[in-house]
Amino acid sequence: MRSEFISPLLGLSTKGPGTLVDGINTIRQCIYLILTTSKRSDPFRPQFGCDAKNYLDLPVVEAVPKMKNAILESLTIWENRISVQRITHVIRDFSKLEFSITYCVNDLSIVDTIVFSLSGKNSLTYIIYSIIPENADRLTFELEIDGKITSPVPSASGFSSSTELFTYLKESFYYLGQWHLLSDRILLHISEYHADIRFSISPLLKKVFKIKLPEISDSNTVLQISIKTEHEYNYRFSTYSALLNWLNNTMHDLGTWLLESAEINTASFSDKEFSEEFSTNEVQVQTYLVGAINFDIENIEIQVTEINA
Repeated sequence: MRSEFISPLLGLSTKGPGTLVDGINTIRQCIYLILTTSKRSDPFRPQFGCDAKNYLDLPVVEAVPKMKNAILESLTIWENRISVQRITHVIRDFSKLEFSITYCVNDLSIVDTIVFSLSGKNSLTYIIYSIIPENADRLTFELEIDGKITSPVPSASGFSSSTELFTYLKESFYYLGQWHLLSDRILLHISEYHADIRFSISPLLKKVFKIKLPEISDSNTVLQISIKTEHEYNYRFSTYSALLNWLNNTMHDLGTWLLESAEINTASFSDKEFSEEFSTNEVQVQTYLVGAINFDIENIEIQVTEINA
């Protein structure tokens, strides 16, 4: 039975004396060491390592299943902080066979994928990705390397589509590796070593405001809304529904509009007046205009006033 294991935050790096690795790279490095070490090559731990290289001379259809089984067996025995979820392979040419190993870190619920080649030189490449949020009007991202936010940072107005975001990432952070746009995620195939790298995509939240609307007491009450951005817009209305229709039909480019109502108890009394028999029906309904304004609208002023009909 596998025992619970708390992943260490720091470990010694194979890059050289005095170099440390932290975060998930401690696990990536251990996986790499296990897979590149042949069994019986370590006299103190003869069973440590992986026998996948023993099948390199076999026909591909026979070798690949045995290699995958050897990889799974070695990681199950020697890296008990993870659970291997999937092992796939790609034949780049007749001399290079690559395996993509997807695993979950048991105590952190983190899913990661590394790419490993049994033939040729390995540079400990690995893959990170972020799922593209569904039904998001605009997107933004966070990218940290070794605990520091990378530059350039995303625009405050975000990105209108996953394609626009992908193009920006590919052009701005080409030095990190190869970026790939899939149907549901953006993936980075990293070729350079980093102690820690974090990447996430999220919906861009809009600027939300709430305005208390004057009461429309009767059919003679007329209100006016004034909206100032680069231009000024004015509209007179005598019903809240007319206001909402005008905003959604005319001002939809600014954002999303809706009305909210809340009951307000207008009764006032002191503690001495209160008793179990006390009750009041003096309740008014207050209506609010709520707007979720797009981030590319930098300056906006909205006023609602009562005017003489």
